[in-house]
Amino acid sequence: MTFLVPELTQNGFEHISFFYDRKTAIKAIVSIHNTSLGPSLGGCRFYPYASTDAALKDVMRLSEAMTYKAAVADLPLGGGKAVIFGNPKSDKSPEKLKAFGSFVERLGGAYITTVDSGTTSEDMIHVQSQTSHVVGVSSKHGGSDDPSPNTAIGVFEGIKACLETQFGSPEIKGRHFAIQGIGNVGYRLAKLLRQAGAKLSLADVQEEKLKVACKELDADQYTTESIFSVACDVFSPCAMGGVISQESLGRIKAPIIAGAANNQLADASVAKAILEKNILYAPDFVINAGGLIHVALDLKILNMEQIEEKTRKIGQTLKTIFERSKATTTPTHQIAIEFAKEKLH
Repeated sequence: MTFLVPELTQNGFEHISFFYDRKTAIKAIVSIHNTSLGPSLGGCRFYPYASTDAALKDVMRLSEAMTYKAAVADLPLGGGKAVIFGNPKSDKSPEKLKAFGSFVERLGGAYITTVDSGTTSEDMIHVQSQTSHVVGVSSKHGGSDDPSPNTAIGVFEGIKACLETQFGSPEIKGRHFAIQGIGNVGYRLAKLLRQAGAKLSLADVQEEKLKVACKELDADQYTTESIFSVACDVFSPCAMGGVISQESLGRIKAPIIAGAANNQLADASVAKAILEKNILYAPDFVINAGGLIHVALDLKILNMEQIEEKTRKIGQTLKTIFERSKATTTPTHQIAIEFAKEKLH
């Protein structure tokens, strides 16, 4: 394994922990990027990584994005993330989740975990049995439930800001959306858009689930690769990260990219290419902050009224970023990072 020392020092990471439990054979990594605003918070991703290097790179990128997400959302939290190696369908167990909870407890509150891709609010019950440093637990056990619905609402609000900026109107009715990924957030976003009168094209790796969703929402069905080439108003990445590359960008026929996925850009150079193609890009850690805002309820940072208000403000935050981007001819992704760093210092 190549340990990423340059990335650690250059990007200001504070702490990385590797965890292995012999009894359950669980392997996990926790990355704490920045705690200058408060304890680090970020989801626990359960995913079958091809290598430790791949997992380490992912958890580091995700934790850094969480730092920026919390800062832009004006929350007293830092950026953290956890990954557990394995297939969530076949490898996940209560015993492994409890072992992970014990690992989180050992970090003494420096990292607070919650749900992410491959984990659920019900899973967090097992984690909670070993540590108090967990949010997003199901309401049956005193938590705020799955943050995914509020993530979708925030993306919906952000999309309206994108439409207004690019087309002069936030009206969704009649607009065509190509959504890549109909998991917890993508499916809810698709429902919100359909209810508002949008035309939908959907893609997902789970073909049966995709068929059902397309029938329910009167949507056109595509593969996760062919969806890039759909002529539409908004391309919405709502699955795994890194999908917007120089290659895939060349296939995108939408004037707007706005979705729920984390770390959508394959690398920083893509942000400049997006700007040069006159595509409006909603920085992922800004538009998908609704989930983080939601779990602030568990930490008693915000009440429900404040959560709703802050989620609605995602659209206004994006408009401000778009305005500065236009005025300075700077990629929106870079502007969003500058916004975050202004609040970190």
